[in-house]
Amino acid sequence: MGEARIFTTKGGIMTIQVPNNSLWQYIERDHIDSNIKKTIWEEFVMSHQEEFAEKVSELAEEMWSNYNQGAE
Repeated sequence: MGEARIFTTKGGIMTIQVPNNSLWQYIERDHIDSNIKKTIWEEFVMSHQEEFAEKVSELAEEMWSNYNQGAE
């Protein structure tokens, strides 16, 4: 099992366990631009975290549907 740190809606950070047999994606500031100020990045994460999770879930469902149709 792996671990991931996530921001809470109250501005805290919590560590969660991520099962090895799961799809998991996270984007850090350096993945996009290492010059982004930490405070700006944290604001961005707080304001888009739920939307990101929703979009990734939609993408995973679409990918599974496409994959599963080919397996039938």
